[in-house]
Amino acid sequence: NNDYAIFWDASATERVPRLLKAWEANEDSTVWTHHLREGTKWSDGEPLTADDYLFWYDHILTNELLVSSLPWYMNWGGEPAVLEKVDDYTFTITFAAPFPTWPETLSTSTVAGHFQNGRVGLGMVAPAHYLEQFHADFAGEDAANQLASDAGFDGWHLYFLAQNDAHMNLDLPVLTQWKPVTTIASDEYILERNPYFWAVDTAGNQLPYFDRISLELVEELEVLNLRAIAGNYTMQGRHIDLTKLPVFRTNEVEGNYTVEFWTSRTRHQAKIAFNQDWNEDPEIAELLQNRDFRKALSLAIERSEINETFFLGVGREASFCPQDTPPFFTSDRWDEEFGRFDLEEANALLDGIGLTEWDNEGFRLLPSGERLVLRIDAVSGAFLDYPAVAERVGQMWAEGVGVQLQVNPVERSLWQERMEANQPMMNMFATG
Repeated sequence: NNDYAIFWDASATERVPRLLKAWEANEDSTVWTHHLREGTKWSDGEPLTADDYLFWYDHILTNELLVSSLPWYMNWGGEPAVLEKVDDYTFTITFAAPFPTWPETLSTSTVAGHFQNGRVGLGMVAPAHYLEQFHADFAGEDAANQLASDAGFDGWHLYFLAQNDAHMNLDLPVLTQWKPVTTIASDEYILERNPYFWAVDTAGNQLPYFDRISLELVEELEVLNLRAIAGNYTMQGRHIDLTKLPVFRTNEVEGNYTVEFWTSRTRHQAKIAFNQDWNEDPEIAELLQNRDFRKALSLAIERSEINETFFLGVGREASFCPQDTPPFFTSDRWDEEFGRFDLEEANALLDGIGLTEWDNEGFRLLPSGERLVLRIDAVSGAFLDYPAVAERVGQMWAEGVGVQLQVNPVERSLWQERMEANQPMMNMFATG
């Protein structure tokens, strides 16, 4: 469900128009001009115009009650960017410094669109004709606060943001292919076709093709997989347990489904990321920033065993680099340098950076004399048994190079909170 201003083509190499039909910059890329498609409508049939972008800028983004601090891309060069209307279908954004990569930024989930980020006051645009009734600048502060109080909110600004959440406010107009008809908090999240969606296919058929999408809330992975095996889902890609592949295959006919293997765009299904900004312990922080330290631990993982144990051997062992297809994959160099299993070189690298002392239990010591102990957050209850993968990696490191790893299984939402607070020393999850 995408309402980005610009997006990427299927190869992720070229930007393509979406809500914007064109964009261009001045000579030094400090002023970007944006051209909307005439005739584009919100899901209630009201036109999308530059006024909706101006409303977002003047009354949401720059209102500190709604957005406490500007996102980096609207504070480029250290000063607030300025959005101005040129005409009904054109607006400019002026940055304090050259911003040649603005279209790339606008094409990412960092900026995204109203459907994804409206609830936090971002997304670049908002339906002014609908939201003005909840805003103090238009309804008056007393009236707006009274509306909020009647709805159980402590302040008009909190109520306004709730009303600008497309996943929870079913009356909110949207620009996406589908519009929610139940809230995301429901057991069944249902979205129906937006009759005013702006796009058509090459034959002139209005998109989207599907009239209705139903997403069922399932609390446990085991339940989801059992329902999928029974044929309860039209399509399911996420959270399918690969270790149940034989059962899925056996039940294809009875469940009236087929199992397909698609090359994952995300490539890494159990990546290990070192937090090079982690600073709770200066000695370990220095190691996390050391390339030879990270390489040594990578070489100490026997990926073939991980593949056989957790991926039934169907995965491709690799280092943490782009998928092995064009355009971003250029050679096997990084897999050859970091993705192989070589305990001799791994130990030599650790010795080379001064980790030469060991305790009587067979673990390496820090220069301070304390045991080197790493900690990793591994997401639990999602996609794969990441804590189990991390535990096996920890065993390999302990046995092969004398490095202790403590695994912290973390529920996904808590993992996200910890990530945003820069708390994990290391983490394991899937990634793009």
